[in-house]
Amino acid sequence: MPAPPNPTQSTSAAAPATRISASEQAGYIDLGSSFPSWNIWSNNPAHMKLPVYFNLPVKASAGSSGATAAKNNPPNIGYGFDLGALRPMLVQRDEQGIGAGDTYVSADEKGNYFWWNEGDGRMYQWVGQPKQDDVVTDVLTGPNWGKLKEVPRKNNEARQGA
Repeated sequence: MPAPPNPTQSTSAAAPATRISASEQAGYIDLGSSFPSWNIWSNNPAHMKLPVYFNLPVKASAGSSGATAAKNNPPNIGYGFDLGALRPMLVQRDEQGIGAGDTYVSADEKGNYFWWNEGDGRMYQWVGQPKQDDVVTDVLTGPNWGKLKEVPRKNNEARQGA
């Protein structure tokens, strides 16, 4: 059985225009070649705005303070909800440019899954700890909103008064 293609190397002339670094590659969840490329949801890291929303935390080096490590951490949307760093698995892009924003399905290191839309900024979490395959099926068939609960934004009280 041949090894799967390396997603950082192009195997065809139709390679994405966006180049993904090795550190960005580590920041997303690869569903493999069995995920349908024709779907409105994409597992392509070039579509996920990884450096904007899904950077992984920087590890503190020996001798550096925790404050230095926190200051140097790149942005990750999970931090705004006290969730820690999230890694995207799927994105539905706002290709029509209607202002709805891209919608992401991501996961944390504990195996929790989240739905976030950049247009309205709300985050939802799948209740319980469903398996990855169940989350993908739920997304592709239209999410069952009864399985999702809204995650409050960090410092929500300050935002309401603004």
